[in-house]
Amino acid sequence: MVMETGSALLDHASKILQEALKSVNEAAVLVVESKSVMLKLYESQPSITQYWRRITTNLYLNKDGRIAAFSLEAPTLEEALKRVRELSERLSVIDISEYSAPLPEPDKPEPLRGAFDAKISSLVEDPEPLVE
Repeated sequence: MVMETGSALLDHASKILQEALKSVNEAAVLVVESKSVMLKLYESQPSITQYWRRITTNLYLNKDGRIAAFSLEAPTLEEALKRVRELSERLSVIDISEYSAPLPEPDKPEPLRGAFDAKISSLVEDPEPLVE
């Protein structure tokens, strides 16, 4: 199972943001990676282990007061960039929002550390101890 590091996810978000800003005045991007594991048991022994990795991209786009906020899941960065381009083009059909306001300047992003139990992460990597 291939996992992205925090810096790779920041790079992913940065590329999506750069693509969005080619056609909109303002954009904000939140990229969330989730990992799941399913362990099937047969006669108290692990028989099947399946892993999933999902990257969800949440976007806020503002083009001349036309605002859209949405989430998308794309299997690759290229597919995510393609969808951002398509959605950016569709902003022209949205009415201008009376609530449009400039986004605040962002702080320097930093990885969130210690926000979850490290045992859970190790069990996703190796679920065998769950059988015991």
